[in-house]
Amino acid sequence: MALSYTGAGSALFVLASLLTWQAYGHFSLEALGKSVPFTATSPIIAGLLVAAALAQSAIWPFHRWLIASANAPTPVSAFMHAGLVNGGAIILFKTLPLTAQFSWTAPLLIALGLGTALLGTFWMLVQTDVKRTLTCSTMGQMGFMVLQCGLGLYPAALAHMVWHG
Repeated sequence: MALSYTGAGSALFVLASLLTWQAYGHFSLEALGKSVPFTATSPIIAGLLVAAALAQSAIWPFHRWLIASANAPTPVSAFMHAGLVNGGAIILFKTLPLTAQFSWTAPLLIALGLGTALLGTFWMLVQTDVKRTLTCSTMGQMGFMVLQCGLGLYPAALAHMVWHG
């Protein structure tokens, strides 16, 4: 299950990369991190990047892969809980000038981040298995981090990502 969700997130990121190449003539995260001119495909690219970030960070409704990873051997699940989920945050941080151009990104990140944080925290409190408790805690933490991004608190979200990892 993890491969299907993270693979779908990766496919969305690759598609966004191809559209970025077509629209801007490059796909340099450094260039995207500085400034991005608006084009006709910018909303599509931003939507694909946000969806890829949400899938990678196990944000609801893409959270099932992270919960299912509790069944994996401990080193694998630890890698997923402390490392792999941070990939979505990196996508959001690196593409901020592009995604911040649109008024729909902040409310979407706030709503899904808050919902995921509450859901993950509630599920964490009712788990009896330690690995599932950690998994749900990670889901809540990623939701909180995406909520911070939606509120424009990117330095706090970056610190949160580093401390979580």
